[in-house]
Amino acid sequence: MSVSQGPDHLEKLVGPAKVSPVAAPKASFNSALRQAAAWLTCRITSLILPSPSFNFCLSWSFAQLRRGAARIASVIDDEGVQPGSTMLLVLPSCAEWSLMMWVSALRCYTLVTLDPAIAQPGQERLLDDYIEKLKPSVVVVGTHASAVAVDKARSNVKSYGPFVGITVNVLEKPRQSWTSLPGISVREFNNELEAVPAAVDSLDRVALIVFTSGTSSGKPKGTVRTVRDLLRPLTGTDLPPPLRPPMTLINTNVAQSMAPSLLYATWHSGNAGVLVGGNFNAATTIASMETCRPITAALLPHMVDFVCTHSDYSTHKVSSIRFLIIIGSVTTEETLRLAQETFPRAKINASYGMTEAAGMFGWKKGIPAIKHIPSYKGIVSCGFALPGVKIRIVDDMGGVVSQGSPGVLHICGCMVASGYIDSNGAESFYKDGDDTWYITGDCAVLDEQQRIYILGRYEYMIRRDSTIIAPATVENAIKKHYPHTTISSSDESIYAILPDPAIDRDRVKNLVIKELGDDHRLAGVIDLPQLDLVDWPLTMGNKMSIFDLRGRLTKYLAQETGSST
Repeated sequence: MSVSQGPDHLEKLVGPAKVSPVAAPKASFNSALRQAAAWLTCRITSLILPSPSFNFCLSWSFAQLRRGAARIASVIDDEGVQPGSTMLLVLPSCAEWSLMMWVSALRCYTLVTLDPAIAQPGQERLLDDYIEKLKPSVVVVGTHASAVAVDKARSNVKSYGPFVGITVNVLEKPRQSWTSLPGISVREFNNELEAVPAAVDSLDRVALIVFTSGTSSGKPKGTVRTVRDLLRPLTGTDLPPPLRPPMTLINTNVAQSMAPSLLYATWHSGNAGVLVGGNFNAATTIASMETCRPITAALLPHMVDFVCTHSDYSTHKVSSIRFLIIIGSVTTEETLRLAQETFPRAKINASYGMTEAAGMFGWKKGIPAIKHIPSYKGIVSCGFALPGVKIRIVDDMGGVVSQGSPGVLHICGCMVASGYIDSNGAESFYKDGDDTWYITGDCAVLDEQQRIYILGRYEYMIRRDSTIIAPATVENAIKKHYPHTTISSSDESIYAILPDPAIDRDRVKNLVIKELGDDHRLAGVIDLPQLDLVDWPLTMGNKMSIFDLRGRLTKYLAQETGSST
């Protein structure tokens, strides 16, 4: 389901070809039994959850997805692009995004997903780097202008094989090697295409390359996912029960690395996904929940803030959400409390994951109520290491720390990515015997009950008198009084960053000392305008850009020091 697109969108592309009417074959007993069971399941679960509305938005079956994918694949085949080639997808989570996911699976392409902002003016150097590194045989973008940007980047590559470019919108004028989905949809196809078998696949084939958000370093790295990697989450222990469609909201701009697995999981469970295209928007998210009634959603902590403070919000509109996953950041007690208050009917899961690894931690007996989730200095646990997952928490010298002591988290398991596409960041992976370990760079604590707490990036921990202070601990204390707060540091000093210049700065400093003690004292309280910002800086993955904030804070403090002398 795609909320922002009309019910007749690309109808000819995914619809059946014109054929002479024939009598439908008589269903077998087993087929009839399965249909009856499916009908009964839908009737029972409709009593549990309100039904979605299909009247005003696009709704495709997986059969339609495959039909459309087979037709698009035939067009690409005609241009000489071979199975196993690279497809670059520069789209938000719209219907066309899901369609191209199916094309990629059908032809065993290596799919690379990038934020649409990469094709915008000002990103030319980054786009050049991606095209040079990936040399994609198929590129899918939104507009004619984006096609021009891609061609300009391609012109800098010395050798290039067969190429097909596809735009979602109609091309403004003919362009060599490019076509559009509206143009493809008016072609004549026959249903025999649907019977064409998919290319022979391999579990070890590179199926997907997802670039990290660059939250900490400012430089995204390409993470490799094999077919085997993509299939593993489908049997994960933390998947919600397959009730009735739709299962989940899917927004590539919120969780680019999760989105493909979510789409495949909806197919695997016979469910449906709700596609929320474009940048995160609280109004669109609320409307999608009200209209389509998904049972799960994944949000970053600051997105929960945006939803609950939006004028369109009401508990009724989000009442279908029964499982809310907090992703992409450290989860504090205040974040968890606000999430439960915003989604009162949902189980709240403080999930830990990254582009390189996900689904590593969980709960043995299901997600507990938030009052039963333990915390460490204001930071909630993300559960236990799941079966097959190994962890190490090490100190600066590489030695394993004692329980209850913070250190760098190393993880090993089948859910860890196969590596990066080049040498950038390769030192984060190492071998120990037959095992491949990944150095997360995150600071973690393991308690006596073997529960894990993620405190944040290890490099951002603050050290005072041999004590490690997590910025999130200070942030949690302030958020009880000022919800929109971020903590940053410079050397050994802690700074609170708030959006409003009218904040009582002395009050903020005093409440931190009162709740946490003098060793957690703030060196200062800074507002966004002082950092030349009108809003929080975000990465292309919509995460808070700590890298940007720290850079701006360092520059501001240097200017203040210079002016005072």
